[in-house]
Amino acid sequence: MSKLVVTGRVLALAGLLLVQPLLVSAQTQQPGREDNIWGGKAHQPTQSDVNQQEKAAGIAPPQQDQQQTTDEVESLYQSLIQGGKRSH
Repeated sequence: MSKLVVTGRVLALAGLLLVQPLLVSAQTQQPGREDNIWGGKAHQPTQSDVNQQEKAAGIAPPQQDQQQTTDEVESLYQSLIQGGKRSH
């Protein structure tokens, strides 16, 4: 066998040995982010958070609008629970 063929095979084997640990570590790493939580902190505000922030900023909708939205959501929820029968 020529010296060039042996050198090529040695380089190929060395490349495989160097790449294999990288592939294994890439498959076993935990994701850095899952859903809306990363860095150990939830980054999607809850409805309560939004309401408090809007109220603090002076841009909260009137109480009547909030109640109407709450009633509508409750009605939709009840219709889903009762098998899709709406009373509108």
